[in-house]
Amino acid sequence: MRILLVSPPRTQGAWIARSLHEHAHSLKEVPAIDDGIFWAGEETFDAAILVASHEQPMSALCGALPRLAHSMAGRAILAVLDRQAGSPDRSAALRAGADACLCTPVSSIELHERLIAFQRTARYAGASARTAQTADDALASRMLDDAQRAGLTRREFLLLKCLLRQANHPVARDDMIRYVWSGREDVDPSTINRAVSRLRSKLGQRSCVARIETIAGYGYRLRTHGAA
Repeated sequence: MRILLVSPPRTQGAWIARSLHEHAHSLKEVPAIDDGIFWAGEETFDAAILVASHEQPMSALCGALPRLAHSMAGRAILAVLDRQAGSPDRSAALRAGADACLCTPVSSIELHERLIAFQRTARYAGASARTAQTADDALASRMLDDAQRAGLTRREFLLLKCLLRQANHPVARDDMIRYVWSGREDVDPSTINRAVSRLRSKLGQRSCVARIETIAGYGYRLRTHGAA
């Protein structure tokens, strides 16, 4: 999943970022909610996580949450509150636009499973026409299982997930860089080409029913079996 993490430096957000990376999520980190609102309007994220802190108190987050919810266009927002936060704080966050609240310390497993549950709910409810979905969820699940057994590197796995988000549709190289090499702007096109080549080879060894096509001058497309 592509996650927008709104958290000041040197806070609980740093631990959350490491946890998200370990679970092979793609991450965009910003220090303040105004930055989060801007990026949510510029790029498609599957979910946003807001971390309350001394620099970013819950009162300020609640004041800006409606604007972030509007920019997220129906995609999930998770608020992470201080361990001292009580039910009034959680209720205020939910009223302002958060879909769920967690209090520190946060379990990395629960955080990951919450995000997966949000994605599942959005898929079934059709929460947003912009929500990234695969053309065939069963195929996507099968491919990701095969990918884990094929010994993909973390970046190759993220690359596959990026292509699966828009299966049967062209994905621009810039979008692939943001998803797979998040935070880097100096990625050479040849780096992407080599990564795709390695991914093709490993998927081919698994007799994968989908293929990765090159879109000249643009990027790549994951063509699923039987797609027109």
